[in-house]
Amino acid sequence: MLPLVARIWWAPGDQARRLKELDSENAKLKRLVSELSLEKLILKDIASGNF
Repeated sequence: MLPLVARIWWAPGDQARRLKELDSENAKLKRLVSELSLEKLILKDIASGNF
């Protein structure tokens, strides 16, 4: 996949704005998944008595 800058360069105005929005949303969702994954591991350790 092309980097965001390359995708925006070739996209018309509205599409470029939408790509930026989607890229931002994707970054937020990735952070959320990593946070939830970490919480899950912590809870799993606590439940098994490894704390």
